Amino acid sequence: ERNFLALAQLLPGAAPDQRPNRFSVTKFGGAADQRNSFTTIIDGGDIDDVVQGNPTINLSQDAVQEFKVFRNQFDAQYGNALTAVVAVVSKSGTNQFHGSGYYFGRDDSLNAKNAFAQAKPEYQQGRVGGSVGGPLLRNRSFFFTSYEYNDVNDVRIIALPARNPFAAAENGTFPSGRTNHLFNTKVDHRFNDRHSMFARYAFDDQFTLRSGNPSSDSRQGDDFSTTHSVVAEGTSVLSDRLVNSLRVHFLTQNVGTLAHSTAPGITRPSISTGPGPTWPQYFPRKKTTVGESLYYTAARHDIKVGADYSYSTGSYESHANETGQFTFTTDLPFDANNRATWPISLVMQTPGRYSFASSQIALYAQDNWRIADRVRLNLGLRYDYDT
Repeated sequence: ERNFLALAQLLPGAAPDQRPNRFSVTKFGGAADQRNSFTTIIDGGDIDDVVQGNPTINLSQDAVQEFKVFRNQFDAQYGNALTAVVAVVSKSGTNQFHGSGYYFGRDDSLNAKNAFAQAKPEYQQGRVGGSVGGPLLRNRSFFFTSYEYNDVNDVRIIALPARNPFAAAENGTFPSGRTNHLFNTKVDHRFNDRHSMFARYAFDDQFTLRSGNPSSDSRQGDDFSTTHSVVAEGTSVLSDRLVNSLRVHFLTQNVGTLAHSTAPGITRPSISTGPGPTWPQYFPRKKTTVGESLYYTAARHDIKVGADYSYSTGSYESHANETGQFTFTTDLPFDANNRATWPISLVMQTPGRYSFASSQIALYAQDNWRIADRVRLNLGLRYDYDT
């Protein structure tokens, strides 16, 4: 996958994240969660998942101007991280028009059959995208826009061994795949030599058909995620040594899993059928953040002081075990006259919706003190409060 975080795997201590999640492709010395890992910030606004801490948006590589990874000793202005801070800056337009376009395709007709397989499973992929940027008002206003679409068609193969009594009924090849839309647009405007601002909108829409590879098609689910991120920031040069920055970030995401079956779930020694015990489920949430930073530069000091306020709301709509989950200790079909075929348990729950609301307040002060030409002291103090 084209993901800007993949390049960070070249860093010492970083590695691919092999866990089955759609967002995080890289880990820095630990799992990508809010308790033990990193935060991802794009144009000053974090895109972290509220529960797991994973980044919720994949920005098109054509839209990335640069990204930096701060490890361990990062400034006090950064919070919600222990191992790393990933700071990303998206591209801006210039006084000249520039653009790009690309296409990558893999057609099923060009794929060869595995020498040990009886049939060739379908696999096709098409990725198309492009970008364009330039002036809206020469020397004052600029824009940059990018779009990328990826469509993968493949299959999920269920191949229970011949000794499995359910092999004949459940084995097969089932359509699968995923789609992904990435859109990003940014406008920069310079009012005069001392005042400027930018606004950026990013959109990521993902859908995966038949995620996972269980022992029956009815046990599979579809994953979806739709995320919007809007950042606006104004910068004012108050004097030759003093700069002020005010930023607002709005993030909204809806992520969940859909079930392929509404029948009761059944777990037997050789197979599991019906919906998974936690599906379907939905996690919509919103987060608004306002940040204020003041930068002061002196002969031997670079001082930053600031505050952030975030208000988050969200919910978890759970349909876990809504149709019931039966557990059997035998593969034999149920027979009311044979106690050995009876289920040993039934778990059934009513749907639930659980909401949360939280305010987060952060205050920080940072001083990079140049004690001597070759000696620098980094001093920082940060206070976080989460309701």
